Amino acid sequence: MSDLGRKGLGEQVEEKVTPDSQKSGIDKASESVTSTGDKLAGSVQPGDSKSTTQKLSDQSRSTFDSAQDTVGDYSKKASDNLPSSGDVQGTVDDVSKKASDSLPSQGEAEGTSKSYLQQAQDTAGDLYSKASANLPSQEEAQGTSKTYVETAQNYAQQGLKAAQDAVQGGKKE
Repeated sequence: MSDLGRKGLGEQVEEKVTPDSQKSGIDKASESVTSTGDKLAGSVQPGDSKSTTQKLSDQSRSTFDSAQDTVGDYSKKASDNLPSSGDVQGTVDDVSKKASDSLPSQGEAEGTSKSYLQQAQDTAGDLYSKASANLPSQEEAQGTSKTYVETAQNYAQQGLKAAQDAVQGGKKE
């Protein structure tokens, strides 16, 4: 139960819970006037003459109003600290210009590309020369293969002779 001329806790809760979209203009105006009057009455009425529910109601409203003010302050600070769209666009333009300025021109890119191509061709030529220098000449290769063929023929003849001797030795017995 509320004190005489004061809003009850239930009425205050109902006003806060009901969305503004469901209230008429007259309801909103009436709430504003009665809430202001109730706040004024609560601030001038001594605490010891308030009922327990009225004390609770006033403390709840005070806490809620303080929280609303704090949220409003933070919201304002946040919006004050946000850069304007012009500032953001300026920053984007600056970054774009810096990126564009740091890109090589077409001529510079072609020159760099040609330089890398020349380096690759030079390296390939060096490797080919080194590999070719380590290869034996055609005469050396033919001589080496002739030596291997002769060695193989000698082994074959020795094997054939050993087989013939074994056959001959078997016939003597």
